[in-house]
Amino acid sequence: MSCPKYRLTKKLTEMKEKDVEERIVARYLTNDMSYIKVADEGGVDYRSLHCWVKD
Repeated sequence: MSCPKYRLTKKLTEMKEKDVEERIVARYLTNDMSYIKVADEGGVDYRSLHCWVKD
């Protein structure tokens, strides 16, 4: 039997990742900065940012 606490932790981690993604995308969309600059400041690869913006 799996531990419900693990699932909750995993769910919270996914929610935090989505929150970070949304914040980085919002920063790109609201500023006159390049993908590379925003991604670098957010600690992610610029190609990931490009995909997130396209979605």
